[in-house]
Amino acid sequence: MAKKTSKQTHTGKAVTTHLRPNTKKEIDGLFNGMEAINEVRDGMKTILERDLWNRKDDGTTPITDRLNKIFTGKDDEKIQVAKLWVKRELQTVIKMASLQVEVLGENVDTQNVTIKKVTKPMVENVDNRFEGNFNEVEIGTFKVVIENKNKVDETLEQKLQKWMRSVQLWKKETDEYETETVRMLLDNIDKGLVK
Repeated sequence: MAKKTSKQTHTGKAVTTHLRPNTKKEIDGLFNGMEAINEVRDGMKTILERDLWNRKDDGTTPITDRLNKIFTGKDDEKIQVAKLWVKRELQTVIKMASLQVEVLGENVDTQNVTIKKVTKPMVENVDNRFEGNFNEVEIGTFKVVIENKNKVDETLEQKLQKWMRSVQLWKKETDEYETETVRMLLDNIDKGLVK
């Protein structure tokens, strides 16, 4: 059982300070299940490849039809299970590089394929990010979506700002970067103090 302290993190959640170690039986169970999990994922990959490959022009497939039926139903428990499955399993398998290549072929460098709910930005499609036409009636329904990868080359300044945000050298409230810290780091590199 996890023990939590009363101290809270910046997210406001209690900090876990201890978890009991796994037993040998639990570890054995994890590894004994590997083969079965891999078989299930391989089977899902094959089914998804065929489903995505044989999609209709409107982006529907037997899988999207089944998901839409579940999500418009009244069984809340089934909907929650489906949400988790879509997030943890379906999206994980769809993102596999080999599946993307199988479905998109030579377009794999410029596009991604997935199954997801239609959103308002997809309907508006201002920057031609999405292939196909989606309409307002389809918002909230699952479709096969082909998304163009908009590879924008970032400038050196944009890359530096992105890095500074990632290492907390940026104040979100004021949108200010702690450039002095970076200058000191660069000076230390020039002096040979940092390797």
